[in-house]
Amino acid sequence: MGLLPGTDVVFTLDEASNRVEISSRQLALRKAQQLLAKYKNPGEVWSEEEIEERRLEAARERDL
Repeated sequence: MGLLPGTDVVFTLDEASNRVEISSRQLALRKAQQLLAKYKNPGEVWSEEEIEERRLEAARERDL
């Protein structure tokens, strides 16, 4: 499996097949990035969009 003592792991349950997958956190992150990549437009940065939305929300709250 290639995991060393102290390695962070992620347990994933596939309810359809009733299987449990154990993988490193790094591998789980790469898989998630690959799954989400098909929904991202070129040049789009979701983290920047989220930060901007939070800033706008904070500004609206200050203005109340």
